[in-house]
Amino acid sequence: MIANKYLPCSIEGCGRFRYAKEWCQKHYQRNRLHGDPYYRKVLEYTGRCSVEGCDRPDESKGYCNPHYQKWIKYGDPLFCFDKDTWRRDRFWSKVALTANPDKCWEWRSLLFRIGYGSVQFAGKTRSAHRVSWFLTHGVWPTYLLHSCHNRKCVNPNHLREGTHKENMQDRVRWVKQQQADSII
Repeated sequence: MIANKYLPCSIEGCGRFRYAKEWCQKHYQRNRLHGDPYYRKVLEYTGRCSVEGCDRPDESKGYCNPHYQKWIKYGDPLFCFDKDTWRRDRFWSKVALTANPDKCWEWRSLLFRIGYGSVQFAGKTRSAHRVSWFLTHGVWPTYLLHSCHNRKCVNPNHLREGTHKENMQDRVRWVKQQQADSII
């Protein structure tokens, strides 16, 4: 005699082994829960997503899946992540801003060995004062000079575009001024 569990399910075309009452586990559970081994839950999407312009069927709370997921995560089905705003806010959160625009705004995060601020921005490691210039003026500078001679400073009012030659001349003037001040 063949064991009952090795016989096929009595539902035509099923092909699974019997579990109980001549049915496989799936058909047995359908019969137990719904009173019919052939029962199938038919998913009917009669409505559409309630977001204007979205043509997808609604799945929950009147939203399609993408809008529903945004509603769960951000509280707004129309939430749109703005990477530029996020980058800008993240950058300025690492700066010690002062109310006085004439004072230095020092970089409070990582520094290069030579003392300039270091930041990951748009997929590259960049100098913080160059990113500050870019965020303020919208273009990457070719060469920047600090009028305050503070390498941690990212205040755009203390930065100006120039050349390497101008930077070296400015440095020589500044060193001479520092030496003269220390003598007096």
